[in-house]
Amino acid sequence: MQTNVMGMQLYERLKDTAHLAIIYTNVGNCYSNLNLPQLAVSYHIKSLQISQQRGNNVGITKAYNNIAIVYERNGNFEKALENYRRMLGPAVATGKKTYWRSSMAISAQPTKI
Repeated sequence: MQTNVMGMQLYERLKDTAHLAIIYTNVGNCYSNLNLPQLAVSYHIKSLQISQQRGNNVGITKAYNNIAIVYERNGNFEKALENYRRMLGPAVATGKKTYWRSSMAISAQPTKI
């Protein structure tokens, strides 16, 4: 985590948004693993916003997926499903079948909320 924070400070100073998005994802994953879901989601949203600004559909897809995973792990299945569905458009736009197939499979699942 310390390395990510140092990297985040460096890339923020350099205004290197491509690397910042990656660092924010890593920090979000760290917080998720530490069972700090609010912090995890906040960093994944930062990564999402950068990816959206850059038009990076792979980054957008991964960010929505990471947000959905955090919500799913914490029992908020409605929010999880909402984010899995949001990743479908960008996932298809990547042209990578692995992204859009998993998104479609998850989004198509019947839910009991």
